[in-house]
Amino acid sequence: CSNTPPGFYSTEGSAEPTGCGSPSLYCPGGGGAPLPVAEGHESYTNASLPGAPVNDTGTTRTSQRPCRPGYWCSAGVSSPCAQNSYANSSVPLHERSSQHAACVPCGSNSHTETTLATSVAYCVCDAGFYRNGTDTDGCHDCPIGAVCEVVDTTNATLRLR
Repeated sequence: CSNTPPGFYSTEGSAEPTGCGSPSLYCPGGGGAPLPVAEGHESYTNASLPGAPVNDTGTTRTSQRPCRPGYWCSAGVSSPCAQNSYANSSVPLHERSSQHAACVPCGSNSHTETTLATSVAYCVCDAGFYRNGTDTDGCHDCPIGAVCEVVDTTNATLRLR
């Protein structure tokens, strides 16, 4: 069944191709059994492939790709790093299969404004705290006599009362 379209597979004796199945599988087309998605990768429907489905139904995935920055991937599904954490780019792709492994919480007294943070630079200090230089461990109490009323105060933006 070499004419089986992407997103589907064919079994011997079957007149119609079958949807690839769960997001943990993908079918590049041409027949054959569905392929497992590699650890640290997500499956998706590449609509630019000739004969591929235009809409991703979740059961007709045609391809796999490495987990995108700011996400962790398990069983072919990508999930964003939660708010107040950022993607740990030093973790190899095949180990980005859990939020715990792929996403690092912001340091103390800091947060991210959104999900999908891709580095510690997205962790900003809470009001009342400041970042001391390039310290990535978190934010510190505002020094006596200084004003830290705005989010993301740093040594450079500290104001005296």
